[in-house]
Amino acid sequence: SPRDEDVFLDPFCGAGTVLLERARAGRYERLLGGDVSPEALSAARENLGTLRSVELGEWDARDLPLETGSVDAVATNPPFGEQLGSHEENLQLYPAFLREAARVLRPGGRLALLTAETRLAEEELSRPGWALTGRHGVQVLGKRAELFGALRT
Repeated sequence: SPRDEDVFLDPFCGAGTVLLERARAGRYERLLGGDVSPEALSAARENLGTLRSVELGEWDARDLPLETGSVDAVATNPPFGEQLGSHEENLQLYPAFLREAARVLRPGGRLALLTAETRLAEEELSRPGWALTGRHGVQVLGKRAELFGALRT
């Protein structure tokens, strides 16, 4: 549900694909993206080219350099523990990231989360502060994953 006034965040932006798709979906106020990898951010800068109102930063999604309640929508594809990280690392990463996402999202803000860590995502999005709005099964590189939708309450 893109909105013209969206401040949109992908805190695991990688090469910027989600940000680019959001830009193509319609008007927005600002696009924010970050990643821990300088190489990924370099690719994102190249892929996003001359899009207006795009801010990219090297950051850890567990400690976002953003003000509380400053974001309207988050869409992201965090590590599944396959190509990057591990399930054991995700047991720490997902809860910390989702606490931080809840902090930066305004009340009523929207979250779209694509992950193969479905049990972990379901558990974390069942905690106070979130209202799960939907789940859709998908295949990502031959692996079963789910797209979760949630609102910040």
